[in-house]
Amino acid sequence: MARKEIDTNWDRDTRNDTNHNFEELYGLVKGYKDTLDALVLNSGESNSEVVQARGGHNTLNGRLDKTDSEISDLQRDIENTIDEHALDDLESKIYSETSRVSQDVDNLEEDFNTYKEENDFSGILLNKTKGEKIKSSTTAAVHWDKVMYNTDGFWSKSKSSRIVVPKGVTKVRVSGNVIWESDSSSYRNFIIQKNGSYTAGLPYTRIPAHGTSPMAGTSSVVEVEEGDYFEVIVRQSTGSDLELRADPHSWFALEVVESFKKKD
Repeated sequence: MARKEIDTNWDRDTRNDTNHNFEELYGLVKGYKDTLDALVLNSGESNSEVVQARGGHNTLNGRLDKTDSEISDLQRDIENTIDEHALDDLESKIYSETSRVSQDVDNLEEDFNTYKEENDFSGILLNKTKGEKIKSSTTAAVHWDKVMYNTDGFWSKSKSSRIVVPKGVTKVRVSGNVIWESDSSSYRNFIIQKNGSYTAGLPYTRIPAHGTSPMAGTSSVVEVEEGDYFEVIVRQSTGSDLELRADPHSWFALEVVESFKKKD
């Protein structure tokens, strides 16, 4: 007769109590078997009490083995019943957790899409592929001819010096850089203007010329409305025309910092 151990998904207390009950059954049967085996050895098969103990079986071990089998069947039936209940509980928990996770994913996707709408980059970067002659002692707006990127229609060839604010944009940051033809005489000016005027928060730089005299500036965050425009304004005072070079370092950019979107 082999000892049985319960191995299911019960909690610890339930499993220990059940195993203890089966241990007691196992102990009783083993005790009966040991006692009856001793009777057989001491009395022989003619002993009437031993014959009665066989309970209709050819041998005492046969009866005890049947009892052991019945205990095993009972244990298996209990385990199967509990496993079925445990499986039902598990399926219920899986369904519940799947629903919860699915809802969490939906919420995350909605939050991400909202964040994406509110934080998608919007802006423009312009470049020069052709040099531009700037007259001496003349303030001139720089013209741009190459779009590096333009997310929302900020620029058009018909007004190539301007970056224009589209509908919905409320705050921006603008910046730019220029490189001059090499010359070390007099001064160079670099300005970013809004709507053709000097505006608080926009850069204004004046430096003594030296070589190509690179010049750059970045604004603070500037409030805007639809139709506002920005330009890079330059000035040189060499006494003759001077070229503003076509160069990767001659560029003009705007970045949207704040905007509102029409809600459905």
